[in-house]
Amino acid sequence: MPSYACPVCGRVSDQRHCPEHRVERKPYGSHFDANRLRVLARDPMCTICNKRRSNTAHHHPFTRKRLIQMGVKDPDGLE
Repeated sequence: MPSYACPVCGRVSDQRHCPEHRVERKPYGSHFDANRLRVLARDPMCTICNKRRSNTAHHHPFTRKRLIQMGVKDPDGLE
């Protein structure tokens, strides 16, 4: 198993950063957060039931994977 010196404190760890300086990463980048806010502002009500307030920016009726297969240039975009 490789050993790494933490770039912040120099402590040796089996990962790039020691446990103290390790940052949990989001599964999506900051572009997702920005687009999510725009989609929720655009669609304040659920686009599926039209009864509840939106809390998820989704790709209804297509999944992100399907949008990519369809050739959509920006599957995280608003259009």
